[in-house]
Amino acid sequence: ETMSAVFTNARSLAIVSENTLHVMAVSALKSSSHEVPTILTSTTDGVYVCAAFSPRGNIFCIANDKKKLFVYETASWTVKQTLTYDKRLSAVCITADEMRVVTADKAGDIALYDLQSEQLTATIIAGHVSMLFDLALVAGEQLLVSADRDEKIRFSFFPAAYDIHAFGLGHTGMVTSVTALPHHPSLLMSGSSDGTVRLWSIRDGSLTSTMSIPLTTLALTAEESVPSETHTKRENVEEGEGRGEGESDEDSQDENTPFVLRLAGCSTLPLVAVVIAHSPIVLVLAAGPEGMHTHHTIAAPAPVWAAVFVESILCLSTSSTEHSLVFFDLAGPAPVLLPAFARTAGTPCALVQTSLLARHQVEDMTQEYFSRKEERQSKQKRTAEDTPTAEQAKRACE
Repeated sequence: ETMSAVFTNARSLAIVSENTLHVMAVSALKSSSHEVPTILTSTTDGVYVCAAFSPRGNIFCIANDKKKLFVYETASWTVKQTLTYDKRLSAVCITADEMRVVTADKAGDIALYDLQSEQLTATIIAGHVSMLFDLALVAGEQLLVSADRDEKIRFSFFPAAYDIHAFGLGHTGMVTSVTALPHHPSLLMSGSSDGTVRLWSIRDGSLTSTMSIPLTTLALTAEESVPSETHTKRENVEEGEGRGEGESDEDSQDENTPFVLRLAGCSTLPLVAVVIAHSPIVLVLAAGPEGMHTHHTIAAPAPVWAAVFVESILCLSTSSTEHSLVFFDLAGPAPVLLPAFARTAGTPCALVQTSLLARHQVEDMTQEYFSRKEERQSKQKRTAEDTPTAEQAKRACE
């Protein structure tokens, strides 16, 4: 099944589908015409795996699985530089001054490239022991946030990322996406394969709020909806809340848990769109210091793979060839479905990066995660069985 993702710098829409990059002018979307001129169509060997706009939108980076990273100047949409690396990348972000590129790879290494240097060699600035899924620069680029497959979020000082500021611990599945909240810069939101989105304090990495994605999102169609749920500050943070008696956090997660694929923040409204794997349902959450609640529930015509905001307009990239891009205006009290290539305005969006994961990759990673967790639980069980209890140890001493 063809996967696609969409990015914007408010001047252009960059649409990625497997090995093809299409770039279209946002200015043309303001007209009533459905004919949107293509600025660029480019193909690559293999498939694209991750991409990002710089915060100011003048640089666009996109990497393929052949270990090449292409750096575009968006004024002319020409390739400025081509970087090579040793391992396949899984995430990329660009500093605000557009002079440095930060990359993460499947081996867990974080590298820094200086675009001003004549020798474009990678400097490894940090490492995880497992695959990384997302990166974000927060707190005025003083901190680098990295999310990995082993349930952890790391807050590191930037660029000296070997110096760890804090850990965000609480997820029980792969941490697939992180995003800062433009309206609440002291908070970070994360999504995971454990079926939850969580809010973290950037100041100390503490967990402030947790919201579980309703299981019904996995089976909903465009004619159905999800009831709104409110989650206040600290709600569900306490260990064991909301579980059945004797049920652990590990036991409560299974293959049917909603897999949070991506998060998309809005720069003009205090909203975050939550994309769920294999689901046409996108939850739009209102988030802040007091917690999170479902603000809108949007049903697309096909499963959604990516989302991006341009002002109050939410653009969804779906797996449908007939409705590959769907637009909703969220400025009013209810979402309004707009015609294809709906009118948008030219302000920067909050989402500037995402990993590009096809359905088979999501399924493979999910299966691998549960296999790893089963092995870990079996090892812990064997260790517990081999370790004598206090009473057994006492008897042995006697």
